[in-house]
Amino acid sequence: MKFNIKIVLFSILVIFVLIGVVYFGVVHAMDCDKGELIVTEDTGNNDSDEASDEKTDVTSEEKEVTSEHVYVHVCGAVKKPGVYELNSDARVFEAIKKAKGLKKGADDTLINQAEKVTDGQKICIPYKSKSQPVTEALDGNTEPVTESSGGSVVNLNSATLDQLTSLPGIGEAKASSIIKYREEHGGFNSIDEIKNISGIKEGVFTKIEDYITV
Repeated sequence: MKFNIKIVLFSILVIFVLIGVVYFGVVHAMDCDKGELIVTEDTGNNDSDEASDEKTDVTSEEKEVTSEHVYVHVCGAVKKPGVYELNSDARVFEAIKKAKGLKKGADDTLINQAEKVTDGQKICIPYKSKSQPVTEALDGNTEPVTESSGGSVVNLNSATLDQLTSLPGIGEAKASSIIKYREEHGGFNSIDEIKNISGIKEGVFTKIEDYITV
């Protein structure tokens, strides 16, 4: 009987030992799984960071490509006035080529064709005047008012709004129409062409013909 009790107690002890071994083995395995899961998550974050860095690099490259081009407005004595896209290091003569070249009567001595263009620049090519200009502006464009025997003469292709309104019979509305017309048609080829503008007929033309030129 005593022998049987010892066997039972020994068996119980063995069972507890086995249970302990199994328990600690399971806990250790769970800890390892958690560790692997954390490592996996860290790897995912690194991939996300790398993708973000690549996206930033692509955006920077796109900005650099965009900045390599500029837009300029070419008008005046050119065959096809308009807005053109050029390389950022382009020159004025390249902008003129984009506009199909100069018109007959263009005064290319008054512009610097070797000058570099800038984004948003307006390049207005003047026509040759009947009389020589009194002064030349710092940017290479001539002053729109010249001198003749009859007094000051206004160049229809380059005069400002104020200079046009100084003409007899020309108010602000007509002056604005003159500027709009020359921008749309690439300038005036003769002073008679001003009669194509609404409100300027023979009567008004007679008053201003001695004071205008192209």
